[in-house]
Amino acid sequence: MFGDQPINYTLTAATAVSRYHIVQVSGAQQGGLATAVTQALVGVTQSEATAVGDPLTICPLGRSKVVAGAAVTIGARVTTDASGRAIACTSGSVYVGVAIDAAAAAGDVFEVLVNATNDRMLT
Repeated sequence: MFGDQPINYTLTAATAVSRYHIVQVSGAQQGGLATAVTQALVGVTQSEATAVGDPLTICPLGRSKVVAGAAVTIGARVTTDASGRAIACTSGSVYVGVAIDAAAAAGDVFEVLVNATNDRMLT
């Protein structure tokens, strides 16, 4: 896990999910890879689930590393791309947090302040 996060919790993986990716609710007590900006985003994985049924630790609030799906600037609200990676929000996107570090390109690992409240970007 990244940092002191007493609020992290565990769901059962509904799909294989890599560490530091954005997840959604996929069923009763299940988390799966987020694939759309309109899904109910519940946080960022702190562990890796290599198979369905594996435990998946999720950070819903606080500092977390995340894998970028594109370049992201500091201060940008972030959402998911089709692969559970962080991208900058556009109007109508559900966001999972705010970038407190920058990502220069897809695949970079950077920090976000996660606040998985499922708010939407209005502008």
